Amino acid sequence: MFLQYCFESPVYAQDSLPPQPYSYDPFKYLDGNRDPVPLCYDSAPPHDPETFFRGCRRESELAAILRGDDLQLIQLLGRFRFLRDEELRGVLEAQLEHHLDSLIAYLRSPKNGESPADAPTLNRDQKIEEILRQLKPSASVQLSTLNWSPRRAAEHTAAHQIADDIHRESSRQFRQVSFEDLVEQAQGYPVESVEDFVFSHKVLCVRLSNYLVLYSEEREKYTQVEKELCQQNPLAYRATYHGLRRQNMDVSDAFLYHNLHIIRSIQEFLADSTRSLKLVLALLPILEARFDRQYKCDLYVDWNEPFRTDFDLVSDLIFKKDPQELAVNLTYADERILRSEGPILFNESLSHLGRRWNFRSEVARECCIAYPLICPLFKKLVVNLCTYKNWHSAISIMQGLREAGVDESDMKMWFQMLNTDNNYAAYRKMMSQEGGIPFLIPHIRESRQRRPDTPVELPSSFAAYSTEAILVKLHSQTEENWLRRSAWRWVWSQVQMCFCICTRQLVIGWAALQRKYFSNKFVLRGLQIWTLGK
Repeated sequence: MFLQYCFESPVYAQDSLPPQPYSYDPFKYLDGNRDPVPLCYDSAPPHDPETFFRGCRRESELAAILRGDDLQLIQLLGRFRFLRDEELRGVLEAQLEHHLDSLIAYLRSPKNGESPADAPTLNRDQKIEEILRQLKPSASVQLSTLNWSPRRAAEHTAAHQIADDIHRESSRQFRQVSFEDLVEQAQGYPVESVEDFVFSHKVLCVRLSNYLVLYSEEREKYTQVEKELCQQNPLAYRATYHGLRRQNMDVSDAFLYHNLHIIRSIQEFLADSTRSLKLVLALLPILEARFDRQYKCDLYVDWNEPFRTDFDLVSDLIFKKDPQELAVNLTYADERILRSEGPILFNESLSHLGRRWNFRSEVARECCIAYPLICPLFKKLVVNLCTYKNWHSAISIMQGLREAGVDESDMKMWFQMLNTDNNYAAYRKMMSQEGGIPFLIPHIRESRQRRPDTPVELPSSFAAYSTEAILVKLHSQTEENWLRRSAWRWVWSQVQMCFCICTRQLVIGWAALQRKYFSNKFVLRGLQIWTLGK
């Protein structure tokens, strides 16, 4: 990501990480080196699906959503499989007839060319079946077994190469598992694609165990493979671990909980009682965009990187929050954090600020991908942030918008600050003229070009910056502009009134003149003849 050029550290903020299923700190070192501590997968007790969601099913909220007219929420219920067919059928049978008609009208698929007027007359049971058909999720992908076997690996292949092949093949399979399948699995329902993914590793365990019976001299090499996989892939590591010891590989729910930390993260997100079901449904598409970026864009899945289910303040825009109010909140927060870190930033502070900056950029990107219609709100947010001279958050969000492919043509003046030429010359010119909350990368580069590995001093203009003063100044300018506009409106109203009075007097005078001098029809006729003669 963007700040990795300077920090060489993962993009996520350490202060808001969810609990990790292993005792490994990925943010311990700034130079990107991995701590060679083996992954520990048994640090947290598993959740029983039967009891874990007993208080989280939210039947009343489900019924309220189905009784409402929010089509998007109803579609999300079906997409992420929050209801089984029998549960949904029971809810629908309790609905009134007119509500079923409205629901069918909402769910009519445009691709079928149907409209409510064209729909055939259905009885109550047929209406319920039609709704169930429209809400039925897409079928889960059936995965093949791992395309790797010990016999295919040549005897001269090194252990690290074998571990790399297994890890790559396991990652290829996991990329075929959809986020919807993982959400369904996290709710305690078995999903074919997830079960196939785990079962393929069990097959790997059996293949390795049988292979080592015939070729016991390979055991030492595969012991080294096990050590390599310990830091790379939890499932492949378990498969080789049990294969070396000729043990049956466990594929229970507890195993999934311990070894697939993403399922545990989704479980805890769904079970959070502070979020309503509507909020959970609205945030799931954003998490899906985050899942695709984190697990489906690279050749190898990074299992050491936790799957975050928290959000930055900018995600409030999906709920149509006022961009100006949100810009004020972001500016206050950024100023407070930068001042708390001090005028001189050391590596630890830079790393923390960098992860926070990257996370905000990624959340903006994910929101625009999940909800393209709110991109104009993000643009308004950027304009407000630039008005408050908060370049730190403004450039972060603009970077997320650019990565999401948002049209920049109407904001070229602001997006030019993302130009890296001459160490962000456009931004540095703006910062030198206006001051404000700094965007750190140019200042870090400038500082370290002079002397590497030295603390970074914040620009002197930031010391004089105050969010409160900016808001007061903008308010006074707004009030002054309002007074000026009011004065001009008053002057214009007086001009209009004078014009109306003068026009009225002219009309009255002309009418009096007509009555006094042109009342005689003979005189009028003479004037007409004289005019025609002229």
